Amino acid sequence: MKRIFLTLSVVILFSINNQAQNHSNSSNSCLSEHNYLVDLTYGFPNWSRIWLGPRVVDNGIGPSSVYKNIGPIDLKVEKMISSKIGIGAEILYTDMSVKFSETETDSVGNINFYSVEVGRKHFSIMPSFNYHFFIDSKFEMHMSVAAGYKHVKWFARAESPNYEDEVSVGSVLPIDFRSSIGMHYYFSEIIGMKLDFGLGGPLVSAGLSFRL
Repeated sequence: MKRIFLTLSVVILFSINNQAQNHSNSSNSCLSEHNYLVDLTYGFPNWSRIWLGPRVVDNGIGPSSVYKNIGPIDLKVEKMISSKIGIGAEILYTDMSVKFSETETDSVGNINFYSVEVGRKHFSIMPSFNYHFFIDSKFEMHMSVAAGYKHVKWFARAESPNYEDEVSVGSVLPIDFRSSIGMHYYFSEIIGMKLDFGLGGPLVSAGLSFRL
């Protein structure tokens, strides 16, 4: 086990050293065909909350509503096949739910309060094509187009014994599409930041980029 760990450590250090040498040999450009780019970003807005939330809560008691939001989270892996062109894959994930209070009147006229939760989960995975321009030693801009598979799950559940939980999986068209324009700025040989503006998913997303 120690030998395996030592061997892996040497391989990782050797790879990092090679990457640093590749960057230093092309100091006028932050990208080369040797690079892999791994981006992890968080976006805005969460379209499920904007579209679904108000419509659901309008049917309940608004002041008692509680939202839960995760995402949009975007994970993108890209392989540079030249100094300006890269191909890869992009994963988008969004999870949104809202809880609110409803009332029902029982058989003897008593008014009972119960909690209702309605939500939507969105997952997509898409091959992507990326063109990079305005490249210097630390900064670059890019345009990206991606299209692929989309999975959507809706659910509704309530504490009332008179209400049956509902789950709906799928969408009319299980295809997702995203186009964006953005930029990378690298603080070091490996770590940088990414900012994107796009359609199909978040309008704005920002996060970390790793250049390997």
